[in-house]
Amino acid sequence: MKNASCLIILLTVFFLQSCSGLRSAVDLSVTSDRRALEFLQNRTDSINNLKASLSIKPADIIIPAIDAYLDYEKNHTFRLVGLSPNGFTIFEVKIDENQNNVIPAEAGIQTPSIQEHISINGLDSLLHGNDMLSPEIFREVMDFYGYDTSQDVTYFIEEMKHYYVINQLRSANGISYPMRRWWIDRRDMIIVRKELFSDLPDKQGVKIFEAVYRNFKDADGIRTSFEVIINDSNGDKIGKIRFNKIEYNTVSRQ
Repeated sequence: MKNASCLIILLTVFFLQSCSGLRSAVDLSVTSDRRALEFLQNRTDSINNLKASLSIKPADIIIPAIDAYLDYEKNHTFRLVGLSPNGFTIFEVKIDENQNNVIPAEAGIQTPSIQEHISINGLDSLLHGNDMLSPEIFREVMDFYGYDTSQDVTYFIEEMKHYYVINQLRSANGISYPMRRWWIDRRDMIIVRKELFSDLPDKQGVKIFEAVYRNFKDADGIRTSFEVIINDSNGDKIGKIRFNKIEYNTVSRQ
């Protein structure tokens, strides 16, 4: 009877281990291989500015995609102009990082959502809901090699079967919180996903959104995603960006 009980226990353990929800991650380990971090930092240092023409498609609104044009200079300015299908300017936003403010354009129609964001601080507020016009979303999506170096941050590198996962961490009150995560394809050494976490004191470490990068092409010698899917914190799609043209390290328009 004792042997039969032991057999039942062993079979139960094997059954529980076979359940996907309880199966341990066998292909994840902490790594000392810093090639992924060096790749990220080298790309960040080599890209100073970019220009792009793109289409924005909010996932929950059945309208033609909005055409837009983007100028971005690292540690300086971010300018996004959106056009209607008829060619009219429907929004224009400029962020001057040196002055730490958002400048709405004098011309064009200013949407209420952008007006709200001018006076709201914190990434969690700027990225809430399905607001596809938040300049913070586009800065994070476009600067997918970039990261915030203005704070005391550390990096934790994980190695999976097909990916390197770089975690950017910030410490507060003796606890480290994630700020960003980059998923790097180990074979092709390209960033296929970027995750952003809240920096608000009461929501530190809470995931805000993720950008999934697809359709890679060469742009000025840099392997670049020309299609980005934006998901919310639950993994639900809230928008898509398709780039028609991307130029790196060119003289920005005035």
